[in-house]
Amino acid sequence: MDSKIEWGEFKMETTSKVSIIIPVNNGEKTISKTLDSCLKQTHTNLEIIVIDNLSTDKTKEKVLEFNDSRISYNYLLEKGRSLARNKGIELASGEYIQFLDADDTLDFEKIKKALEILEGNELYSAVQCQTDYIKNNKIIKFQSPYKNKDYKEHLFLGNTFPIHSVLIRKRECAFFPENFDYCEDWYFWIKSLAGKNIYFDGDYIGAHVFIHDNNTMSNYSIMKAYYFFVIYLFRNYDLSIKNRFKRACLIYSLFLEYDLYSNKIDEIEFEIMNDKKIIFIRTCLKSNGIRTICKTYFKKEIKKNAYSK
Repeated sequence: MDSKIEWGEFKMETTSKVSIIIPVNNGEKTISKTLDSCLKQTHTNLEIIVIDNLSTDKTKEKVLEFNDSRISYNYLLEKGRSLARNKGIELASGEYIQFLDADDTLDFEKIKKALEILEGNELYSAVQCQTDYIKNNKIIKFQSPYKNKDYKEHLFLGNTFPIHSVLIRKRECAFFPENFDYCEDWYFWIKSLAGKNIYFDGDYIGAHVFIHDNNTMSNYSIMKAYYFFVIYLFRNYDLSIKNRFKRACLIYSLFLEYDLYSNKIDEIEFEIMNDKKIIFIRTCLKSNGIRTICKTYFKKEIKKNAYSK
């Protein structure tokens, strides 16, 4: 479902409670700005659930400086974004969930605008707005919602949902995979929103992502490995012929990158261990000649700073 319906057809009074879930680890420098963007929301029926997983700085003190009963501070004895978000989902009492990282912010109208679509309109499970990316106080990128007619299938080809660009009904929420280092949000969106109707507001920038530094080569290779893992896990979901072809190409090109550049990851190895096509590709890559050809190809196709060695 796209967003070709006039906004005014939905606009109505919004009173429902929204739970904002903020995982944080050593966020003393950014958490205050993040919380401030929540407290200044024009929709005021909120609970702001801060999940601190093993911070050793002054994150707790920064959170407790806010004298607002809508904020709850929760300390976990384990580290992990997925663990923290899952705990937040468990604690949430709102009808809607808004995720937010501890170094990003929401536009003050973000929640109200989304609720004006969702309240009383059961057709939609979630609303996504546009996101901007900011580095050194300059906007370097915009990400608009992917609202083509095949968006329900495209969800299985790549993640087009920045984590805080979406307001989702709590009843639709699955849980995040706690054994993932990357792409846990994409997995969550697939489990939560596959086949569901989403309203896309591509004219409104409601989510702000602040970029602090670039991924290292190691992080990039692990991220691409989990990209392969997610698309592989959902490889049997029925798609159109065109998108099945795209998915197959992605699976095998991503596997090549994984096998060439990434350290082996136990959960991935377990999942692919009996796949005959994967086994065949891995066997071929044992040939130094084929391996060299593949590396030469990927050096041309991958960003220059991704695999520098």
